[in-house]
Amino acid sequence: MRIRLLWQLFPTFLLVSILSIFAIELITWKALKDFYYESLANDLEARAHLVDHLDLFSRVGPHEADTLCKTLSKSIDTRITLVRPNGVVIADSDKNPASMNNHGKRPEIRQALAGMVGISTRYSQTLDREMLYVALASFKGGNLQGVVRVSMPTAEIWHTLSRINWQLIRGGFVVAIIAALLSLYVSHRISKPIQWMKQGVQHFASGNLGYRIPSFRTIEFNALSQKMNEMASQLDDRIRTITKQRNELEAVLSSMVEVVFAVDLEGRIIMYNHAAETLFGIDRETAQSLRIEEITSNTDLQDFIKDTLQDEGVHEGELSIVRDDSRYLQLTGTAIHDSVGKKTGALVVLNDITKIKRLERVRRDFVANVSHELKTPITSIKGFVETLKDGALDDEENARRFLNIIERQTNGLSAIIEDLLTLSRIESDSEKESLRTSRSPMADIIEEAVLICNRKAKLKNIRILAEVPKDVSANVNGALIAQAVINLLDNAIKYSGENSDVQVRVEKTESMVAIRVEDSGPGIGKEHLPRLFERFYRVDKARSRSMGGTGLGLAIVKHIAQAHNGKIAIESELGRGSVFSIELPVQEEEVEEG
Repeated sequence: MRIRLLWQLFPTFLLVSILSIFAIELITWKALKDFYYESLANDLEARAHLVDHLDLFSRVGPHEADTLCKTLSKSIDTRITLVRPNGVVIADSDKNPASMNNHGKRPEIRQALAGMVGISTRYSQTLDREMLYVALASFKGGNLQGVVRVSMPTAEIWHTLSRINWQLIRGGFVVAIIAALLSLYVSHRISKPIQWMKQGVQHFASGNLGYRIPSFRTIEFNALSQKMNEMASQLDDRIRTITKQRNELEAVLSSMVEVVFAVDLEGRIIMYNHAAETLFGIDRETAQSLRIEEITSNTDLQDFIKDTLQDEGVHEGELSIVRDDSRYLQLTGTAIHDSVGKKTGALVVLNDITKIKRLERVRRDFVANVSHELKTPITSIKGFVETLKDGALDDEENARRFLNIIERQTNGLSAIIEDLLTLSRIESDSEKESLRTSRSPMADIIEEAVLICNRKAKLKNIRILAEVPKDVSANVNGALIAQAVINLLDNAIKYSGENSDVQVRVEKTESMVAIRVEDSGPGIGKEHLPRLFERFYRVDKARSRSMGGTGLGLAIVKHIAQAHNGKIAIESELGRGSVFSIELPVQEEEVEEG
């Protein structure tokens, strides 16, 4: 059971005070008693000398001596007894000497016969009460005549001492009350600073480190309060610094797109950022202290963490995660050490390199596709040139046919190179932000594109239907947008059947202007849609090449849209045609006249 310091100090002080008062009273009582007894013994000794001067042993007979003792006893209020050296009582002021026993063995008588002043306090069988005796040897002419003994009842002594004792008890009680009040006051004075410091510690523990403990008059308590205030101030500064550093670290980790997490030596998660929450699908309330096996079942990642925990140095690796879409992660792991160099866990960083992997794949596909696209016409041209050199040149009809084929293949190569140059130019202007734009009516741009594509459409008896509001305009590069629409129309005409319609619509909302080209072709499978705008990507390679396309038309459309901070979209189903859309953001008034 715990009690307050005040109620520990107060009873202690009070007990010490009461014991001290009791001890003082006891010593005083004993001193008074001894002093009173000594004074009384001296007084009785003086009375004994007075009786001895009367020389009752030799001047009168035993009967007269007994009478004188009884008379004298009433005058001095003291019992007087005369005893012969042989112990026979010859006179006594209170009793008949003849009825009294021999007193030779009485302690005071024996002391007196031995030449001393005999003093004794004992119970008297004769008087049936306790008495104080003083005895003196009586001499005359150098001869021992007997012993003069005087005595007094101790009851009177105790009565007097009792009155003195009650006065001491009353005084001690008053002193005890004063001591109790002083003990309470002193205990309160000692415990009060401790209470203040306790309140200060409670404020500090609750986070209120700005609270200050008051100063005290006591040097020790004042020094302690100052040190505690200094400790709180230093602790506040350190906590603020640590909190600032932690917030900065959390802000940095939260803003990182890389997945960052740390584990202890047992593989339990001790720290992670928002990117890790997203990757592993965890939350802060449940993931803390979970083992990595409970968060992910990817054995490659688990093995990587185990290797990092077992070895020193930096570990690197790659990881693929297959979900709805495949993701590729670059792993970097290093051991964590505490301030004394002891390993406490591992820090793992997962960098998403999916885009890099995809760009590498696109680059490989581009190199393969462009090599294939260039190799076919070059091989054809080389073959027909060799045929002409081998003698076909003399055959005018075949020579002309071969030259026409060479010309067609050369035109195809030229178209590919031109489209690649166009793509390069668009990307360069977009990166340098040097694309010239102006406020252009969309109706004029669409009309120009339709006029250019009409001749090819009429060859297949295809109608191009345009729905363009006259009041719609946009801040664009008219020539590039027209080229994008031409590419979309050319693509729609190629894949639409004869006697069909191709529609061009312009729609405007508060946030964008959309150009939509809809055909009635065979449609495109969903598996081809994500890669449809890659360079040289063909849904049906044989059919596309036979139609004379370079495989760069849609890629050019995509880059033109991106150069205008817009985007390209497609909606298509097999057997129901396709809708290609160029969505351009609505901008303010014309920025630069082109």
